[in-house]
Amino acid sequence: MIPISIEGTNFTCYNNFKVDLTKDGIYAIYGEEVATHKKNGIGKTTIEQAIRFALFGITKYKTVDQPIKFGQKEMSVTFEFTHEDCRFKVVRTRKRKGTTTAVLFKDGVNQYYETATLVNKAIEEEIGVTRAIYENSFYLGKSDLTAFTASSLINFLKSVLKLDKFDIYREKAKEVRHNIDIKLSKLLGIQETLSQLQTIKHTKDELKSTIDSSIKKIEKGKEKKQDLKNQSSSIREERDSKQAELRTDNSILKNIKMNLEKAENSGKCPTCNQKLKDDIVIETFRDKVKVLDSKVKTNFPIVEKLIDKMEKYETAMDKIDDIIDELKYEVSEAQGQLNLLSKADNLDHEEVTTQYSKLLSLKEKAENVVKLFSPTELPLHILHKYLPVLEITVNSILGNITDFSIEILTQKETLDGRVKKTCEISLLRHGQIYDVTNLSGGEETLINMAFRIGISKMFLKETNFQLLIIDEGFGALGDINQSIVVNMIRELKRSFRKILIISHVEFIRESFSNENKVKIIKEGDSSTVIQVYNNSEHTHKKGE
Repeated sequence: MIPISIEGTNFTCYNNFKVDLTKDGIYAIYGEEVATHKKNGIGKTTIEQAIRFALFGITKYKTVDQPIKFGQKEMSVTFEFTHEDCRFKVVRTRKRKGTTTAVLFKDGVNQYYETATLVNKAIEEEIGVTRAIYENSFYLGKSDLTAFTASSLINFLKSVLKLDKFDIYREKAKEVRHNIDIKLSKLLGIQETLSQLQTIKHTKDELKSTIDSSIKKIEKGKEKKQDLKNQSSSIREERDSKQAELRTDNSILKNIKMNLEKAENSGKCPTCNQKLKDDIVIETFRDKVKVLDSKVKTNFPIVEKLIDKMEKYETAMDKIDDIIDELKYEVSEAQGQLNLLSKADNLDHEEVTTQYSKLLSLKEKAENVVKLFSPTELPLHILHKYLPVLEITVNSILGNITDFSIEILTQKETLDGRVKKTCEISLLRHGQIYDVTNLSGGEETLINMAFRIGISKMFLKETNFQLLIIDEGFGALGDINQSIVVNMIRELKRSFRKILIISHVEFIRESFSNENKVKIIKEGDSSTVIQVYNNSEHTHKKGE
């Protein structure tokens, strides 16, 4: 991919802007705010953001509407480039609180993709670069110049080499294995059913007859229990009545005996306390005592018999419940055996065994696929073809600017003597491992930049993406290191057709004074792009 131009309308701080990228070489992007002479926040990085938005439909901003210039309802970006002898133009538009639309032209012909997402996919397929590859290989931002850990390097390289598809294959294989496990579980259930058939000694008709007979016995038992329950209820009512009568008689008898005892001992009436003239009252009490005592003695055994009879009814009902429970168990057992026989009608033991063996074989194959596409197998094997190349490429850059080098280990011996594949990065100085925490800010920036540029150069051949963008990141460098970086960038002209340098550092800008220059002037809330040709400034008009 070779850029031709980038332009936009109402994009962040610009009403209209255009940057002509026709010429090969380095483009130094710089500028200042007129009122304050500030070098930051004037729209330098916006040029890169416009390219990113055109290619991938995203920016660094938190929301899709944030890049729309304040007070405007719509923004648009147009990016033209060539790739493999074809000329492309992508036009992307965003309406505030609306939708993003995109159109892709190839050699002047509209490709007619219905959505912005489809345009994204088409661009990715045409130029062979995803957003991840662009951000990690061809864009060096100030927040991106950080050292790769081994795991992040593997994940990044997998993305660039499109090895992420192996993760998809592995997940699909896991899904297949899971579905096979479900089918195997069902077949095990069927095999269990077939094995249980050997314990069944009755035919379907015999089992049905047993079920019908038991159900009838259960119903008769319930009827008999209900009859006993009714009789028991009647006896309970009679018992309760007799017990109440007995309690009343006992209470009256106790009271009469107490009065009789008082009259016999005092000779006085227990009610009015008058002296008795004869024994008639006493005899009357004695007669009442005899009558009630006889009645109590007669009723007490009657109550006991009623209680005993009621207990016998309850015992009989408990026995009926036990019989009903046994019959229900018989019905359940017979029904279960009948169900097994019904399931077995269409089962073939030999066929089930054959299916089970086939599924086991398929499961083994699925497990092999899962293992093959695991991060430590095929993906890492493919990466090992590239890691030595990456090490050589980065060290060739470091060798020209520092006395540091890197080492990427691709194999490691385990404690048990086995050799396993790995990916571990070490920083060396004069051949000895160097602790990265001892690096100065400038040294760290140089090493990280060399590492990122090494990745860019290595994958340039994979993608033919002829644009490299270096956005700031020079602030931690002293004068000597700034000179080193300038020389490094000049060397990159041999690898990349177009290099965009975004910087507010005066030394960086002056070092590329003979290169293409893009000057940005900000007045108020609007910025203007001015391109410098042979020390002559030119502002592109809309549609130019």
